[in-house]
Amino acid sequence: MRSFNSKLSYSIAALLSAISLLLSTNVFGQIPTNGLIAQDMTLARGTHTISVPVIVQAGKTLTIDPGAQLLFTSGGSLSIEGRVLASGTSSPNDTIVFASSVATTPWGGISFGTGSTGSIFKFCRFQNSSGTLSFSNATIESSRFSSNSTISLNTSTLTLSNFSW
Repeated sequence: MRSFNSKLSYSIAALLSAISLLLSTNVFGQIPTNGLIAQDMTLARGTHTISVPVIVQAGKTLTIDPGAQLLFTSGGSLSIEGRVLASGTSSPNDTIVFASSVATTPWGGISFGTGSTGSIFKFCRFQNSSGTLSFSNATIESSRFSSNSTISLNTSTLTLSNFSW
């Protein structure tokens, strides 16, 4: 009986440790209501409506899975102090979309802080931003830009390939 109880205790401890790890990395993919991403997080495939300015803090990573759609209201924007890893695929269903939640209501755009490095945007679509899409220290590959107010590409470490306006 003692062996069974110790194995059960060990299994429960392992399960609690795994749950703690999942919660600490916020794999459930909900933007905090205050917009502050203060821990590494993953947004899963599906629609995510963003109505506040979102800030990815320095040293933190926002990973966006293929097929995710980030739909911003007029109050929504994305400010990157850390990094964003948004790698879609060539399949139309796996493109990552950054767009307005309502076609006639533009959103606030994307900006990068001076310490942000290593962001990657592959097979992404950026559309209908009234704010500036200001990229720096990032890689943009096989992505599409349409109906945006201003696009700013900054710094010598910006890599662009196979994209369209």
